[in-house]
Amino acid sequence: LPASIGRLALLETLNIQSCDALQGRQTSIEQCRASQGLSLHNLPKIAELPATIAALTNLQHLSICRCALAELPVSIDMLTALHIHSLPKVPALPASIARRQK
Repeated sequence: LPASIGRLALLETLNIQSCDALQGRQTSIEQCRASQGLSLHNLPKIAELPATIAALTNLQHLSICRCALAELPVSIDMLTALHIHSLPKVPALPASIARRQK
């Protein structure tokens, strides 16, 4: 994703799917503070989310499917209104997220 995505301050939903080339942390996403939904599907090179995801204080919906995530950042605990709709078997989940999954 281009760094300029951070200029979309009023972006409400970001859906990224089926992009084999996308990799690494997308740290400009945290500037999209109005975002309520984030969907990451079929992104085999995405192995982590940036800790700055906690800056998305309006984020309510997270869906992750067929990504290479090994863990979620601990900072995701700060998103108290977050509902996780789909989450692969991530070996390292923050405790509060693990409780939400049960």
